[in-house]
Amino acid sequence: MGNMSLNRAARGDSSDEWYTTPATAAVELERHRDALRGRAVHCNADGPDSAFARWLSANAADLRLRRLTLTRWREGAGSLLDPDGCGDRWDWAGDGWEHARLRGDGSYRSRECMRVTAGCDIVVTNPPFSLLSDYVPRMLRAGADLLVIGTLSCAKYARILPYVLDGTLRFGYMCSRMRFRVGDGERVLGNARWLTTLPVRRAPLRPHGDPALLEPLDGRPGVLHVPRLDMLADVPGVYAVPLTFLDVWPLDGWRLRGVFADGPDRHHLGRACVHGRNLFARLCVQRL
Repeated sequence: MGNMSLNRAARGDSSDEWYTTPATAAVELERHRDALRGRAVHCNADGPDSAFARWLSANAADLRLRRLTLTRWREGAGSLLDPDGCGDRWDWAGDGWEHARLRGDGSYRSRECMRVTAGCDIVVTNPPFSLLSDYVPRMLRAGADLLVIGTLSCAKYARILPYVLDGTLRFGYMCSRMRFRVGDGERVLGNARWLTTLPVRRAPLRPHGDPALLEPLDGRPGVLHVPRLDMLADVPGVYAVPLTFLDVWPLDGWRLRGVFADGPDRHHLGRACVHGRNLFARLCVQRL
């Protein structure tokens, strides 16, 4: 089965067992046709049955994909119960998949799979959410573009936030209300987001909030708290905004300066408070 959690056996954690539906994959992939054209693609948590593999193989000729490779982790490979087990690899041959066994377990971070990633232009998949903090920077260091599914909250992770702040990484077109297959049914995951290094064209952001209605953060008189995005003002200044600002961030005219949350680096600015009340994580943005 495609998009399997790499650590569900170790942790017994069912939260990673969210399988991308064909509609969820198709809506976003269609928006990136030009960016995918002529490229070598690696889906490193997928088998031929995954929504990504189906869409990409069906469109491979039209997109003139240089290469389409899938690798998939095998649960329990190399363990006492499956000492000779190994992961799988599939390469699209134009009219079907050519299958081969990997030497290792097929983990995305294995040397074997990282060599495949390094030889491709872009990675497209739904990685395990619990491993995003490792997965995203590892793929970027390999030199690959990314078009993967993550979560809203991963944007504030210490190992991912710097890529968001410098504009390397952004949210894709389809934000929230994404459908996933869980067990025998489907569920909507409101905090799911596409993470990508590909260009995303957004309309200019021209909010209509009244700055007179916004209160400053405790101890930070120069930063105005924006409880909801519809209250954001189009006035030069610094604002503490919800993470959902990344859904509409147009890059031009707005600079990300960090996140108001506890963290180990200079990009984490400490918790934000208003009237002594701790707020959920907020982005620090500057209207230029």
